Amino acid sequence: MDYLIKNAVAVASTGFSDARDLRIRGGYITELGNALAPTQEDPETVIDASGCVVWPGLVNTHHHLAQSIMKGVPEGLNQDLGGWLSSVPYRFWPKVTPELMYHAARLGLYELIRSGATTCADHHYLYHSTTSSELEDAVWQAAEELGIRMVLCRGSATETGSHEGMIEHKIEPESIDQIIDRLDTTRKKHHQAGPDAMKKLVVAPTSLIHSSSPEGLKAQAQWARENKLRMHSHLLEVDFDEIQAHKRYGQSAIDYAESCGWLGKDVWYAHLVHSDAHAIERLAATQTGIAHCPTSNCRLGSGIAPVILMAEAGVPISLGVDGSASAESGSMLQELNLTWLI
Repeated sequence: MDYLIKNAVAVASTGFSDARDLRIRGGYITELGNALAPTQEDPETVIDASGCVVWPGLVNTHHHLAQSIMKGVPEGLNQDLGGWLSSVPYRFWPKVTPELMYHAARLGLYELIRSGATTCADHHYLYHSTTSSELEDAVWQAAEELGIRMVLCRGSATETGSHEGMIEHKIEPESIDQIIDRLDTTRKKHHQAGPDAMKKLVVAPTSLIHSSSPEGLKAQAQWARENKLRMHSHLLEVDFDEIQAHKRYGQSAIDYAESCGWLGKDVWYAHLVHSDAHAIERLAATQTGIAHCPTSNCRLGSGIAPVILMAEAGVPISLGVDGSASAESGSMLQELNLTWLI
């Protein structure tokens, strides 16, 4: 449908403008101005925005929709990331049915839409050796029903490694062949090319350091680039990432990522809280982005990502609400506000 939004207190747009009206034709903003008149030849829906501010749809670049039903779990209170992962998401992972996943996704996406978000990148990692494809299908279905743009960041693990949550709950990881085969099935079924797509697939091993092998990471990076898909993961959320990278691979976490083909303008990471000067330099040089998730990072005591230094260096910065189990909500307004406050 075509719309004419009139009489707003303000219209947020690139640059400065005193426009109070906004016209949308064929899904695109075609005109900003004042006292815009409805078209006569091709009528449009007129919306009176008196008393309102109009702003662009917000883009949430890191979420875990499955966690929308895991808020306020007592066992996870006052835990750091490692203890919280074992006590909350990985504890409930094997018990999430497709029906439960559908309702969790609906709830999480509704919270986002309610706070002005129109795009969600969901880091969906409920995959193991015998997982059902119905869990993933439930996420796609919920997004399509609510009309939000869905970027499904397809998580994976090829080994339990140093991932305490997977070890404690005996979650059997996928093989790299399973991951690639399942990724390809999803790509053919859902992924849409082009900037106007409503559905996109991203290759997103759950943890670059703790549950992926170098061979698996290289294979996924190669497959992603062959199919023109973007790449995403968690990195440097806590200092344990850096410790484990040196212990297992003899190099820093950022250098390990680069050695596996996991830096570049087609890559972005959630958190990057513990980024030092070298990490920031490599991120900026390769145009690797960050999904800044301050609410979750504060809630779990992980720290604050150095986004001001990153911005000054030229690192692409976006915002994510992370999972509602650690952020306690899926509000992009909360994330914007806390980003400003801290």
